[in-house]
Amino acid sequence: MKGFKNCVLLMMLGSGAVFGADGSGSVIEDIKLSILLRNAVFDRDFKNGVQDRREWGQAAIAKFTSGYTPGLIGVSADVFGMYAIRLDGGGGRTGSSSIDMFKQDSSGNPADDLARAGAAVNLKLSNTVIKYGDQMPDYPVLSYSNTRLLPETYTGVSVNSKEVQGLELNAAHFTAEVRKGAEGHDSAGLKQIDLLGGTYALADNLQATAYQSWDRGYFKKSYGAVFYTQPLDKSSSITFDLRGYHTSLNDDYAARLGRGDENTIWSLATTYKLGGHSLILAYQKSSGSVGYPYGGYQSLGRPGDGGSTFLLANSFFSDFNAEDESSWQLGYGYDFAAIGVPGLSYRFAYVMGDNIRTPTGDGDERELFNQVKYVVQSGSMKDLSFKVRNSIVRVSRNAAAYNVSANEVRVYLEYPINIF
Repeated sequence: MKGFKNCVLLMMLGSGAVFGADGSGSVIEDIKLSILLRNAVFDRDFKNGVQDRREWGQAAIAKFTSGYTPGLIGVSADVFGMYAIRLDGGGGRTGSSSIDMFKQDSSGNPADDLARAGAAVNLKLSNTVIKYGDQMPDYPVLSYSNTRLLPETYTGVSVNSKEVQGLELNAAHFTAEVRKGAEGHDSAGLKQIDLLGGTYALADNLQATAYQSWDRGYFKKSYGAVFYTQPLDKSSSITFDLRGYHTSLNDDYAARLGRGDENTIWSLATTYKLGGHSLILAYQKSSGSVGYPYGGYQSLGRPGDGGSTFLLANSFFSDFNAEDESSWQLGYGYDFAAIGVPGLSYRFAYVMGDNIRTPTGDGDERELFNQVKYVVQSGSMKDLSFKVRNSIVRVSRNAAAYNVSANEVRVYLEYPINIF
C-alpha cells in the first residue's frame, strides 16, 4: 500500500502552492442543521418456495454542519444522529440481508428500534479538505447505501481536492463500517479499504472518471467511466454513458467462495431526450471466471465495502451481474414538468439477461421496472417527496443459486426539514 500512501501525500502537498489563501466563511454564519423524516416499506413476494419478506419503518436523520474557522487552515465539524423505529416486519418476515432495515439478534428477532450517532472533523486548506471520523462516502468503488431506512456509515479519513479547475481528486482510508440495520461498527467487521481516484471535465459536455480500491484480504477493484452529452437543439440531446469495473479477488477469498478470481463488467447506455421524454437503450456484459463480487458485510462472509457499490446501467432489483451474463435494457422516462406538472416523474425499464453460467447450464433472467415520484414544489410542505417503485423479476430455475424470482414493491415518503 506504499503507492497509495504516496499518492495521498502528493495530493495534500499539492495544496501547498496556495499557502497564502485564507479560510473562508464563518463557524457561526455557515452552521446548518437539517432533519430528514423517512418512512420506507419494502415488500418482496418471492417465488419458488422462498419465504416472503416485508419490512416497514420510520426514521429521523439529523445532520449538523458547522462553518470553517477563519485562517490559513479552516476547521469545521460534521455531526449526525439517527433514530429508526420498526412499524412492521415481525412474524418471520424480516431477515433478508438485502433489505436489512433491522438487524436480527441471535434468536432471529429483529430490533424494535435503532439509534446511532457519529461525528467528523474537517480541515480545509485552499480547495483541499481532509475529513476524519464517521462519514458517508460516495465513490464508484465505495458507495454507502442510502436506499433503505438508515444509511450505512464508515469510519476513517478522506481527502478531497479541487485545486485544478475541472479536476476533482479523492483518496480515502476506512477501517470500520456500520450496516444499514444495526447500531455498532462490529456488526460489519470491515478490516481496511483504501481508494484513490478522481473525475476530470475534459470539456463542458465530456467527463472522465477513474478509481482504484484495495480491500485488504479480499480484492482489488478498478473503475472507469466516460460521459458525453451532445445537444441536438433547444429541446433535445443524446447522451453516451460508458462505465465498467475490473475486480481481482485475492487467492484466499476466491478459494473460500469456491469460484474464480477475476471479473470484468461494463455497460454502455445511450439516452435520447426530447422535451420531457427520455428513451434509454443499454447493453451490459459480465465476463471472467466469477460474477461481479458485491460488497456486503464481512459478518456475513462478504468483503465489507458496501452493498451499493455498483454503478452500471442495468441495475434495478437485479444487477444482471452473473458470471458471463449479457443483458439489454429498453427504458423510458417522462418529466411531467413539460406539461405543467413540475415535481412529477415516471420511469420504466425492461431488462433481459442471458448466458448466466451455472453448474447445470446457462440460465437467464428478466425484470420489468416501474417507478413514480412526486416532489412538492412549494408551500409549507415544500420538498416532501413520495416515491413508489415496483419490480417483477423472473429467473430461470437453473440460475436460482445466482438470483431468485420475486415481485417487489418499495414505497418511500421523505420530508427534509432545514432548521437553519
